[in-house]
Amino acid sequence: MRKVIYICLGALFFSSFLSSCVRTGRLNYVQDSKFNTERMTQVATQEQSLYKLQPYDIISIQIRDAAGKTSDQFALQQGGGGGFIVPNEFTIFLGNYPIDAAGNVNFPTIGSIAVKDKSTLEVQDYIAKIASEYYKDPIVIVRLISFRITVLGQVRSPGRYLLGNERMNILEAISLAGDLTENADRKVQLVRLNGNYEEVILLDLTKSSLFNSPYYYLRPNDKIIVRTMKARVGRENLNLLSTLFSAVSTLLLILNYFNNNR
Repeated sequence: MRKVIYICLGALFFSSFLSSCVRTGRLNYVQDSKFNTERMTQVATQEQSLYKLQPYDIISIQIRDAAGKTSDQFALQQGGGGGFIVPNEFTIFLGNYPIDAAGNVNFPTIGSIAVKDKSTLEVQDYIAKIASEYYKDPIVIVRLISFRITVLGQVRSPGRYLLGNERMNILEAISLAGDLTENADRKVQLVRLNGNYEEVILLDLTKSSLFNSPYYYLRPNDKIIVRTMKARVGRENLNLLSTLFSAVSTLLLILNYFNNNR
């Protein structure tokens, strides 16, 4: 009987020990054996490709002359558009330009402008050429203001985020969502819309090779899914086993006590 009790107690201790063990190598971000305290280590980063505008994106357009003045023929610009204030889901349509299903925007005076599959810089140059008919040396600023991402799973503030710029990487997005929880797996899923397909890839946040991934920089409508770490699920199962072993051990101790006191 005592041997059985000792075995149960040993198993209880061992399972409790295992449930508290998670290697730091699975938790720390961006690790590399080349990193040291003596000098900076250069890590190549993936060049960010320019995003090509798509139907249902929303852009801001500002046209001014060299003196910073505009005129009534571009009245929409005077309504507060332009994207200089960080937009939200309610103000994003005010004074800005939605791209229709055909990939065009309707601009006052100028009319319909084809912007699909053009970067904001390309649209900017294109509109500047048209606006030169109305202004001498016009200043044109085009910005994408419907840059949304979604962060789900084991982060402290999951949700959909509307960004104020076109340059956002995955680490910044996770920071925006309040960082990963203690239960989070450092291999996260990135879901990206490509035409009629959703593409999914795993990104390992513990590897410095992350910086050179073509998915390091995010695109509009990207979704980041942070899964629960398998070790955490194992710890929960071990905790359940520990509770069971504890109950069995207590029962055996009680039985042993009564056997010895007969």
